[in-house]
Amino acid sequence: MVTNMEDRMGQSVDLEPEAEQPAPIAAKRIAAMIGVILLLALIAVTFVVACIDFDGKEQVFSALLLCDIVIPVFLWVILHFFQKSGN
Repeated sequence: MVTNMEDRMGQSVDLEPEAEQPAPIAAKRIAAMIGVILLLALIAVTFVVACIDFDGKEQVFSALLLCDIVIPVFLWVILHFFQKSGN
């Protein structure tokens, strides 16, 4: 059975396309999506706390703002460390 032949210009042409296998979902992509969802949820909670009024709002809002800044930086440092170590 012929699986490829040459076209008029002499280039090889595949007659039977290779069976494409679906790419497995990488654990890194799943972890990244979970991280994005959690960070968006954290930002949404910060916004909600900023809009409502209750006792101790200032402390909760300050803690959430700190987490909004520290957590992404911490995650970046961890990812940067793992890229440099070769894993």
